Amino acid sequence: MFQLSKNSHLLTVSCDKKLNDIKRQLIDEGLYFGYYPLDKDDFDLNHYLIRRIINLYHFTYGPLSDLVSSLLVRLNNGKSFQLKDAPRSSIGPDFNRMIIGSKERLGKITTATIKVTAIPELVSHALISVPNKEQAKKTITHLIAEFAHPMYFRHFDLSQSDSFLKELKSKFHKTEVLLICFSGLKNLVKGKQDLLSEYCESHHFQLKWINKKFENEIIRDHIHSLESYRSIKDQYRNYIWPAAENTTQTQFEKEFLNFSIKAPSKTPTRKSHA
Repeated sequence: MFQLSKNSHLLTVSCDKKLNDIKRQLIDEGLYFGYYPLDKDDFDLNHYLIRRIINLYHFTYGPLSDLVSSLLVRLNNGKSFQLKDAPRSSIGPDFNRMIIGSKERLGKITTATIKVTAIPELVSHALISVPNKEQAKKTITHLIAEFAHPMYFRHFDLSQSDSFLKELKSKFHKTEVLLICFSGLKNLVKGKQDLLSEYCESHHFQLKWINKKFENEIIRDHIHSLESYRSIKDQYRNYIWPAAENTTQTQFEKEFLNFSIKAPSKTPTRKSHA
């Protein structure tokens, strides 16, 4: 199944379809799915849904659960039901988020309706020389606070940056490096570039914009590998995301899942006493 509504920018697709095939078909239609898993990218969509694999492009497009509009789920008892995305103003647990990442404990996701968008007009990479991890973290949090969200980022410490900079033939020398990617409408990306340039100038950080084809290829190699994914995942969690999850939602998920996967127990009957 591959049913695309260009007016609403929604795609209904079978979850056994390969993620790469979905993306290729969307590009042929002039559209884009803003999800790149921090994992191997040759699995079907269901693989990423049931594991809730982190999105490399989280800060621009959100987590995978936010990109899902509705799900068709076949329960373990054979029945099926449709889950729809609740409006942001609604109160209560988000059942989509509960099913996504449940590892099929409640049932199998057979069909998903996902949100798609226009292909980005401009993708831009920046290299910033930073003195330490703390300054890298402050740079990213500043951009997010100013609504200049990166598409993704990666911080290279001294043990990682030397070989990376040599490949790029960069003039940066023996320094930690923060790699930032912006993506989207051309005017918005230009605005983010200006904001980052001003920030680096005020903090006396060296800044280099990546323009050459060979530089972009090297960056791709240093981003899209399992080793890089582990590093990026740790940085997303430690630099930006709060350590604690939403307690209410998480507790509800645990209790509901525990209740659902347990066999119903018989309630003992009390003997009446005369």
